[in-house]
Amino acid sequence: MIKDQHLNGGNHKSDEANNGNKIEFPVTYVLKLVMAHDENNVRQKNQISALLNKENVVHNFKEERPSTKGKYVSYSIMVTLIDELQLKRMYEALKLIPGLKLAI
Repeated sequence: MIKDQHLNGGNHKSDEANNGNKIEFPVTYVLKLVMAHDENNVRQKNQISALLNKENVVHNFKEERPSTKGKYVSYSIMVTLIDELQLKRMYEALKLIPGLKLAI
């Protein structure tokens, strides 16, 4: 899986992902990010947090988990989005984070 296939941004298929139901905003959900492992996870979290702050996304890191072989690290982040434009902008901005492999 490569990041461009999973960072939906402008191609977000909310109806399909939500069983044909529209997403009602504001919405709070767990954003899952998978990144290449970095010796400095604090730096990765700071990059993610800075990006979410820039997009005015209320967020709270819930979990950080390394992969079995230590090649990747996943973050679970509780986010609250106010509208679809903010959702799209967030996913577009996430594409710019170095080492990001997946965002769902």
